[in-house]
Amino acid sequence: MPGVSRAYEINVQDHRLHYLSLSARHGSMRAAADYLNVAPSTISRQIKLLERALSIALVEPGSHKMVLTEAGTMLCDYYENRMAEHEELLTGLASLRNVRNQTIRIVAAEGLMAAPLLPAIAKISEKHPDASIELMSAEYNAAHRLILNDTAHFGLLLDSPEDARLRVHAASRQPFVALMPRDHPLASETAITPEMLAEHRLLTPLTSSRVFEIVQSVFSGRGLSLNIALKSSSMQIILKGVESGLGVAVLPSIFAAQGNKDEIVSRELVCDELRDISLLLVSRVGRKLEPGALDMRTALVRAIRKLPVL
Repeated sequence: MPGVSRAYEINVQDHRLHYLSLSARHGSMRAAADYLNVAPSTISRQIKLLERALSIALVEPGSHKMVLTEAGTMLCDYYENRMAEHEELLTGLASLRNVRNQTIRIVAAEGLMAAPLLPAIAKISEKHPDASIELMSAEYNAAHRLILNDTAHFGLLLDSPEDARLRVHAASRQPFVALMPRDHPLASETAITPEMLAEHRLLTPLTSSRVFEIVQSVFSGRGLSLNIALKSSSMQIILKGVESGLGVAVLPSIFAAQGNKDEIVSRELVCDELRDISLLLVSRVGRKLEPGALDMRTALVRAIRKLPVL
C-alpha cells in the first residue's frame, strides 16, 4: 500500500529528520555538526540521502546559511511537532505513575540566556530534582518556531514583533550600548551617536540575526554604512573581539554584564530607536505547563524583572 510505504519511510528516517531540524535550528549544517560533535559531511550526507529517499529538495542551494524549502519546512514542523507530542505523552504517563520526571526546555534567541538568569534556573532544578532542564540557543526565526510548535516551553526573544500566538510573561528594557576597549578613542565620550560609530570598525552578529537587523535599520535610516570588522554567531566571540581591540560592538545592555569589565567599557547610545528595546520571556498562548515548568516560569519572570538596565 503506497500510504503505508510512505509512512514507514519517514518513520525510519528519524535520525535524518533530526539532522535536518538541528541544521535549521542552528542556521547551518556545520553549526549542527559542531553541536553534535560529528563531521559536517555526516550531516550533509544524511540530509542528501533524505532528499533522495523523498524525491524532493529540502534545502535551498547556494547559501552558507541554512534555508529550508517549503518541503523542508514541512518536514521540520512535522518532526518537531511529533517530538513535542511524544514528550507530552511521556509526561502524561509519568503523571499517571505519580512520577515527576519531566523536561523543561527554554530557547534563547541569539544567546540571550544571560548569566543573571542562571541562579533562577538552578533554584528550580533544586526544587524539582527529577526534572531535566534544556537550554537551547537558536537564531530568532528558529527560536520563534520552536516556541510556537511547543518544542520549547519558553523563549527569550529580543523586541519581538507582535504575534497573537505568543504570550509575554515578562519584559525588561535592554537598550543597546556601545562596547569597546578602555583605550578606544570613543571611550572618552559619555554618550555616542550612530554617526560617531560609523567612523569606526564594528563587530556584529550575523546578518540573519535580530540584533543585526535592528542596528542595520537604524544606520540605513540615517544614511550611514556599517563598517564591519567581524561578524559572528557567537556573542562570546564578539565580546572577546572587543576585548582584543578588533572594534566596537553595538549590543543590548544585557551583554555588557558578560564582558570583562577590566578590559571593556560600555557607553550610552544617543538614539531613541536603540533605547526602546526589551528582552521578553514568552510562551505559546494556551501552552499547558507541568508543575516544574510553572515554577520555572515564575522564577524567570522574577529574575527578568530584576535585571539591571544600564
